[in-house]
Amino acid sequence: MSVAALQHVNEKSKYSFVFDNMKEENLIQELVERAYTDELTQCNNRRYLSEYFQNRRKFPAGEEEFLFYFDLNDFKPVNDRYGHKVGDELLKGFANLLKENVRQEDFVCRLGGDEFCLFVKLQSQDEKHVLMKRLQSSFRSPIDTSVGKLNVQASIGYAQLRDNNWEEALAKADEKMYEAKKHKEKVKVTGHYRNTKKGKTWVKPHTRKKAI
Repeated sequence: MSVAALQHVNEKSKYSFVFDNMKEENLIQELVERAYTDELTQCNNRRYLSEYFQNRRKFPAGEEEFLFYFDLNDFKPVNDRYGHKVGDELLKGFANLLKENVRQEDFVCRLGGDEFCLFVKLQSQDEKHVLMKRLQSSFRSPIDTSVGKLNVQASIGYAQLRDNNWEEALAKADEKMYEAKKHKEKVKVTGHYRNTKKGKTWVKPHTRKKAI
């Protein structure tokens, strides 16, 4: 084999090695993302939440950290009435509502089932109240599903994170969430789809006029 041919083989082997390494790195990155991401909602999962606090070394100065706990009200009847497909659509829609109303540096986790967690860093208690009102207001937006628009409400609890003890904060937020659930509002359908000649049309529920 000529010198030129040997050089060509060596160059090809080198690029092949680099390409194989890149494929391996991409595969590892994909596996890591899957391990820390909830498949249905594409939120972070509980494993991510746990390892985030276990591994971090820097703590914010002049900021207060909070964990918010969310639980959808009367989610089981939705599954029972419409099936798990609609239940999944509702969960994805709710997760999107959360993600749309927080900053990039905050993160949302799905803990399991219809329970979610939000980790935020705030400058004051006043910011916490503003965030609570914004989230509660966003939950009034109907979620589009294959059976129509569903108005979903969630019970919310929160606790301040101290000494990086996220499990204690989450437990306290969970307790407050269950207190809030005593005054819960239910998931309700605000309309339905009807097949017409023009295609799928959204129909609002009929309302009865009060007798005078």
